Order: sequence, then C-alpha cells, then structure tokens
Amino acid sequence: IDLEAPVVIPQQEDIKASMWQEIPKIITQLQAKVLKGREGDEDLKFTHNEVLVYVEGADFPDLTIKDMPGLISNGDAREIRQVEAMTEQSIQRSSAIIMVCVPCDDDIENQAGLQLASKH
Repeated sequence: IDLEAPVVIPQQEDIKASMWQEIPKIITQLQAKVLKGREGDEDLKFTHNEVLVYVEGADFPDLTIKDMPGLISNGDAREIRQVEAMTEQSIQRSSAIIMVCVPCDDDIENQAGLQLASKH
C-alpha cells in the first residue's frame, strides 16, 4: 500500500501547539488508506497492517502504544476471529502491558478483553 513516510514528531520544544492538533487527523487519514487495501478498492473493517507514529526524543520513554480494535462478539465470524487473533498476537509478548478498557455500566466478568488478558 502506498503510504506517506512515517509520521515522526520532533522534539517537544520544536513543536507548535497547532502541530499536535494535526496528528490525529494525519493518523485518521493513514488508517483510511490502510483500510482500502492494496489496490485501494476494498472496504475493510480490520487489518493486520498498522499505522505507526514514532515520537522520539531524549525526554521520551522507550514505549510502544497500540490502539487495538475492541473485541467483538456479534457479527461476521471471520471478523471476530481476525480481531481476536490480532489482539492475541499483540498481548502475548512478555514485555506487553495490557490496559483493557471496559464500560462502567457492564458486568466486568463478562468482558472478553479481560478474559483474554488474564491468559497472559
């Protein structure tokens, strides 16, 4: 897929406030391109391809944050398996810190994300 160069964010002191506001828009545009597939003619809901944003600098920790799609239980069986496999692949590393977000108004014992995280 023909994507622009990776988004590299310069040192904090070199960044104008307006540049920080542009980052979500750039990421959204890159995600849209990835979800169109290699030929640009697909309408994917999920993909194993990732949009990476590198934030580098002396004052920044060496940390990778992945925003994973939420686990789904209703819908196309292939998509359900795909999302679960993507999540499993990302959280199986021993260095992974897993943060599961759950709605406050739902029973925490029924959350698939917590069940999957508890295996690791």
